[in-house]
Amino acid sequence: MELWIIGSTNDPKCGVAKYIREMIEQLNRYNLFPLTYNLDLRNGCIKYIIDAIRILTSIKNRPSIVHLQYTPTTLGPLITVIVFLLKRDGLKLIITLHEKPEGYLRRIKLGLLKRIFLLFERSLINKCDIVIVHTEEHKNLISKYYKEVSKKVLIIEHNIPQRRKSEIIGATSELGNELQLLKNKKIIGFFGTFRPSKGIDILVKAFAEISYNENLALLLAGRVRKTDKKYYSEILNLIKKFKIEDKVKIILDVPDEDISELLQTMDIITLPYLECTQSGVLFREIIPHMKPVVMSDVGGLGEAARAYGIGVVVQPGNPQALADAILELLRNDDLRKKIILNQEKFCELMNQSKTPNGYANLYMELLSPKAQNS
Repeated sequence: MELWIIGSTNDPKCGVAKYIREMIEQLNRYNLFPLTYNLDLRNGCIKYIIDAIRILTSIKNRPSIVHLQYTPTTLGPLITVIVFLLKRDGLKLIITLHEKPEGYLRRIKLGLLKRIFLLFERSLINKCDIVIVHTEEHKNLISKYYKEVSKKVLIIEHNIPQRRKSEIIGATSELGNELQLLKNKKIIGFFGTFRPSKGIDILVKAFAEISYNENLALLLAGRVRKTDKKYYSEILNLIKKFKIEDKVKIILDVPDEDISELLQTMDIITLPYLECTQSGVLFREIIPHMKPVVMSDVGGLGEAARAYGIGVVVQPGNPQALADAILELLRNDDLRKKIILNQEKFCELMNQSKTPNGYANLYMELLSPKAQNS
């Protein structure tokens, strides 16, 4: 069986790219060695077209299964051409949807463009044999927008990597010097990409409400894309407006090898998102490190938190609710211990072999004689 995976594979900071890499590592344990093809419109039109041509010229090799890791901003418009040619040759297609259409529809102002976007996604999804999402909420949304594909939508939950002890404890890096400035403080943290949908401005406002506590500090870590520099400037201005510069530490472009140390430093981690489908940061980083977390009730976050008791859920866009939840976690030792215990149980339940095993079984099922004749 020759398996292809097409998606954003080369961006070391991209959540989907990390998802693909971890998925491939585990598939290798099942003696599945997929070929990966990078396709990412964010890399620029010329690179995108070159990568698309590379895929198109490789179709003659006739893979058994092609698995698309889809977001609109990565696979872009040329994926429809690739999919058309793949289906013409009768190949099996799987698509994993990493983002909901709603976020894009809110940003598209012109009604005609919204209809074109939905038509584009419907056409792409319709051509796939299996559609995969990570949460029940996302499945319901896909069924709402694209009713005709509802019968082929499957839920395969997000990976929960098993962190090695040395990886979690590792405490020697250049990052340590910066974190020394926060020594003896209770650290409220955020880790991820700085963009409006992440609600970092809400977190800053919430922290300003509780910054009277001399023992607290806010640590914001992650990266800022060129397209989000304006939002980053707004965050800096908010910090100045509330006069909390001495209580806020910002660390950008954290290397992968320093992420564990960074997260271990945080006493409470926040995901104040205004919108999301599911969060790789929650499942890939926070839960394996067993950290109390406050998260917005958006996408799959609230769904997972309520089902498994792995965090505190608050209304999105509400600084006061976020501030109250942070204070409650700081004051309530029993609640923190309960969340950490539930996260440990969740890791055991959703061990890393589950997702790759689900994919491995799915691949074999698609290639079975029964599936081939259907």
